[in-house]
Amino acid sequence: MGKHTTTTTTTTTTTTTTTTTTTTTTTTTTTTTTSTTTTTTTTTTTTTTTTTTTTTTTTTTTSTTTTTTSNITTTTTTTTTTTTTTTTTTTTTTTTTTSTTTIY
Repeated sequence: MGKHTTTTTTTTTTTTTTTTTTTTTTTTTTTTTTSTTTTTTTTTTTTTTTTTTTTTTTTTTTSTTTTTTSNITTTTTTTTTTTTTTTTTTTTTTTTTTSTTTIY
């Protein structure tokens, strides 16, 4: 019978990347005059939020088997790599535009 030796090594690496885009615009103008009538209303609201998170996990397993029979040594190495990528995206968009102008 031969002699068998097996060594297994597992390495896991996780990388997380986050990208954020934020845009905020707020404009408010209110003018009210009675009698002669002057009305000015300006409302501008812009909200943009984008968040992207990417997580990559890589697992590498290396198994080495050494078999020795009399004066013959055989080494077999098996490497298995598994990569998992998860992406999460959150988007918020708000647009409000109001414009009123009254002059008499």
